[in-house]
Amino acid sequence: GINAEYGDKCLKDLWRDGLVEWFISKEEVQEILATCQPNTFILRFSDSMVGGISASWVHVPEGSQTGEILHLEPNTHRGLGYISLAERIIGLPDLKFLYPNRKKTETFSKYIQAREVGTSAYVRQNISVSLDLPNRSS
Repeated sequence: GINAEYGDKCLKDLWRDGLVEWFISKEEVQEILATCQPNTFILRFSDSMVGGISASWVHVPEGSQTGEILHLEPNTHRGLGYISLAERIIGLPDLKFLYPNRKKTETFSKYIQAREVGTSAYVRQNISVSLDLPNRSS
């Protein structure tokens, strides 16, 4: 459908422009991010889900001095047809800097499809994403 085609195009553009890592494992990402500032992230093709795209980032829990590397559940072709990877990344406040140090809004804004502004009788809806962070307080 049209949404899936749009998702494919956006993903190809991100990959072509070097924003998604191709041959990098979760373990390699953890090693790289271990030396980065909080909220730095890497996008990569998933090891476990064919065609899936995942983000890994340096998360510092509130009230903590030490960070941990977390990995988003891979985004699938189907899901990217509803809300693009760029829109997902911009919508997640914990992801701020694309490795090594690129501000996400400046980096991903050009990949977001402009929405038509019209004089519709309907109220427009927006789809958003949020993180369901693990509760590690024990």
